[in-house]
Amino acid sequence: MSTASSRSPSRPDPPGSAAAPVRSRCLALALALTAGGAALGAMPVSAQPPQDETLSAEPVAGNPWAPPPPPADRWYGWQTLLVDGVTGTAALIGLVNRNEVLPWVALPALALGAPIVHAAHLRLGATIVSLLMHFVTATVLFGFGAATPPPLTSGWVGLGALLCLTAGLDAGLLGWDRAARR
Repeated sequence: MSTASSRSPSRPDPPGSAAAPVRSRCLALALALTAGGAALGAMPVSAQPPQDETLSAEPVAGNPWAPPPPPADRWYGWQTLLVDGVTGTAALIGLVNRNEVLPWVALPALALGAPIVHAAHLRLGATIVSLLMHFVTATVLFGFGAATPPPLTSGWVGLGALLCLTAGLDAGLLGWDRAARR
């Protein structure tokens, strides 16, 4: 019994077998690709891209030889604003209502949330600055919340403004992936 697996690799397939047309097509394709590659190597000088010295370094629309434009800076500050908004709101609500659990969860999350976002974007300097800003803000919030009895006073509004200022500075100044870093 003769099967394809028992055939030796040096013996050609019989002309009437199913493997013969496939091998001839593969051989024809290989020859065509080789000939095409040789033809591309022998391209005349006139078909080469122009080597004009007056070409501008500015990319021109439709110019296939122009360098691509530099990548733009990318703003990820919305992520820090989201974290600061949720954790800051939870911290203020917990402190104003004298909740015994919420401030203990929200204030550490406020101090660490935005710096973790910066660290996830591999921005060490922004992480450190953000950590310092948020640590001071969380400490002030905790100190004021522990020292001030209810009801809601104008001091709480000032703390909300401090929280918004911290979040805005962090997102606006530190929340950018610079194109040069990519």
